[in-house]
Amino acid sequence: MKLIIVLIIVIAPFGVTFAQNQFANHWHLGEGVHVDFSLGGPFVDDITSMNTFESTISYANDDGELLFYSNGGRILLAESSEGKIWNRNHEVMPNGNLCDSCGCQSTWNGGVVIPDFDNSDLYHIYMTDCLENLYSYPELHAGLRRTTIDMSLDGGLGDVVEMGVPIYGDSLSPMGEGIAATRHQNGTDYWIITHASHFPVSDTFYVFLLTDAGISDPIIQAIGASGEYGIEISPDGKKLTFGNVLYNFDIGTGLISSAVDIDVFPTGQSFSPNSELLYIGDCQGLYQFDLNALDVLASRTTIYENADSTSCQFGALQVGPNCKIYVVIHDKPYFGVINSPNALGLDCDYINNQLAYSPELISNLVYPSYINSRLNCETISIEEIKEDWSVSLAISGNTAEIHMPETRANKTYFISDAFGRAVLSGELSENGKTIVDISFLAQGLYYIHLDSATKGKKIIKM
Repeated sequence: MKLIIVLIIVIAPFGVTFAQNQFANHWHLGEGVHVDFSLGGPFVDDITSMNTFESTISYANDDGELLFYSNGGRILLAESSEGKIWNRNHEVMPNGNLCDSCGCQSTWNGGVVIPDFDNSDLYHIYMTDCLENLYSYPELHAGLRRTTIDMSLDGGLGDVVEMGVPIYGDSLSPMGEGIAATRHQNGTDYWIITHASHFPVSDTFYVFLLTDAGISDPIIQAIGASGEYGIEISPDGKKLTFGNVLYNFDIGTGLISSAVDIDVFPTGQSFSPNSELLYIGDCQGLYQFDLNALDVLASRTTIYENADSTSCQFGALQVGPNCKIYVVIHDKPYFGVINSPNALGLDCDYINNQLAYSPELISNLVYPSYINSRLNCETISIEEIKEDWSVSLAISGNTAEIHMPETRANKTYFISDAFGRAVLSGELSENGKTIVDISFLAQGLYYIHLDSATKGKKIIKM
């Protein structure tokens, strides 16, 4: 039996579906891979036009409906590597064939989407160029650029209205791969962080302040060591990683400090939703670091070890809208999942092949990058209720049956995990017996939240 049945008479606010996270509901990856979180999954299908090696940008609206996705700009040496922006119908947007200076589809963490401050129809994509373009055509290297989409155009499918607007960087001060953003301390503005290229060797960060008045000149900071790919910022904005170095970040001033070598050269990295743990993958293992430990380096715990020393196991790590962390597995038709990423050590419940997809599809090395400070992974609150209920729950294999007589209008349920994160929702059946498929749930503790017009609200622990 997967779940333990216990009946609890409590009440909780109904509708905690983490709607704030729905902008991250659709991930378009690699060659024809679509990860859909909108139907209670995630589920993997091939409903996409995506073709990319690394860079991938996907964005949805507040209802979790896909708006657009992109593979970034072209690799200049590869004539077939066209950069595009597709709409929700998987068609190239008007003006959606990206210019050579709009980013690159071989950029690690190639772009980040920031909605406009004043116009809800406008979305700005900030992209950086790739090392391949820097090596082959240094005089054409683009640095940081902005492309803007207006979703009010083309019948609501969107149109690219600005493309490749220069922000910073050129052949004389080349920018490396990777970009990340986080909320300012004021909760309104954003910090955008990039890094100088390691060709030539550089230890320089560029930190830009984005407000409704526009983007600032960068705060240029030389700190730490030269790295290569992937800037990652914790959800609270107070930590960041680049290469094998962990830093502190001040979300009030934009200053970076306290470089600590964590002695792992990462192929992927992610902070836990509560910002207290850091996960890093390299070719041979997946590791967890406790950021509250007196000695962060000594707190390293091996979560998973690659048994094949001749292959490189892990790619990017990314927090999903359901607040689990997803891990790219090289050359395998599945993703690894950290199911309880706020838990210390092996209690984080990492499963290496939890989310499988067709072997005919090809995932890339990188997931879409989102602003982690915008992801809401807070738990729900619970308080007592005195009213009696006549309700029961039965578990059989991969099916849960909710028996609740006298259900009438406004009868709904959702399932949350032990951290209060919603994983599935639906309506209670009119006949008093609701059958729920729970086959996709990992072993653990879950709650079914019930809402009835005649009974109020209730949670069953299962």
